[in-house]
Amino acid sequence: MEPNKELLLAVLEEIEKFPETHYQARWFKPLATPVPGPKGELCGTAYCFAGHAAVMSGAEVPPVAKLEARGLDASEVDWYVDPKTLASTLVHFASETAASVPVEHYAKDILRLDPESANCLFTARNSREILRELVEHIIEHGRVSSWERTKMLDAEWLRLRMV
Repeated sequence: MEPNKELLLAVLEEIEKFPETHYQARWFKPLATPVPGPKGELCGTAYCFAGHAAVMSGAEVPPVAKLEARGLDASEVDWYVDPKTLASTLVHFASETAASVPVEHYAKDILRLDPESANCLFTARNSREILRELVEHIIEHGRVSSWERTKMLDAEWLRLRMV
């Protein structure tokens, strides 16, 4: 299966162009102060790579306002997307959803990634520089392995240490 190169590059470009809307450590993060989105609209949510891919492919923005009503914060819920309707749901327990799938599964499918490549790309500790290297590697080779990601992280660590 050929990765969705266009969407991979579009997500990377979005993250690099609007770094304040990128937060790799969680699927989404409410922002205290909304920031301008790509079309000039104000956006109150930052996303990880998978979250950006989901929203850019038409998935509904997670209903963050409902968190407060339930007395929860973003770290206590998971983001699920219904692949048929593109509706988003924030769930406290996986049993709260039926037809929906976790956002990382939805993003893996729309990006047409194998499970290992998706795991490497969606890892919380990836910097924007590592995301760029991962995307470039996936586009060139069709996939990326955990071992290749580890080599990228080691090289990044050495680069940062030399500064």
